[in-house]
Amino acid sequence: MLLGSNSLAVSEKEMMKKVLIVLVAVAFAAVFVSAASAGTITLGSYGTGESSLGADNGALAFLGFNASTPITVGTGSGTTYNLTSGISPWANPITGSNWVSEDANSTVGQGSAPANGYYSYTTSFNATPGMYSGKLGIYADDTAEVFLNGTLIAAFDTNTVNGPCAQDHNGPTCVGDPFGALFSATLGSTNVLTIVDWQSGGSAAGIDFEGSLTSTPEPASLLLLGSGLATLAGIVYRKAKR
Repeated sequence: MLLGSNSLAVSEKEMMKKVLIVLVAVAFAAVFVSAASAGTITLGSYGTGESSLGADNGALAFLGFNASTPITVGTGSGTTYNLTSGISPWANPITGSNWVSEDANSTVGQGSAPANGYYSYTTSFNATPGMYSGKLGIYADDTAEVFLNGTLIAAFDTNTVNGPCAQDHNGPTCVGDPFGALFSATLGSTNVLTIVDWQSGGSAAGIDFEGSLTSTPEPASLLLLGSGLATLAGIVYRKAKR
């Protein structure tokens, strides 16, 4: 009878240990599935009626021009164009995007010379509300600043006349590697990206961007999940030691 009791106790301990192993496996699987299923939004610049090239945002829309002050509030509705001819000496567009302008001939080779000032554009996209980490590669002539839902995520380069665009490389420019912006943002169901192109050299003008936003678990949710799993695992472990 005593032997049977000991055997039963051993069996219960083994069962508890197996349950603990299963809990740990479930915890790792939950983390893996959460990371794998994290929502990713792809961003890219393209003109009215053109292919999105896989971007989740809408086509760029022209918001307006101001000779002295950037327009950063509102949603654009004006037509925009992909710039494909006379690109040189600009860098080629980033993969998954296009050089875009409100003037179809505003490349160096096409010869249009937009007036000096600030040209504003917007594009919108949908998201599951929450926290996101983002990255954006940007070209501009002369330079640009970028806002996400009214928050600045990339500032102008120093815009001196050093042609063919601003080239101090502390902000977007039109040559070399794209200017890279890394940021975090809280997104709503509908979101607006605003790009202001600063034209100062009386020559070509355009913008080009590509990037992505990836949802990130909120710290409070991770803490709650971790606390729950730790408590449950502790209970099972203590029972297994008896």
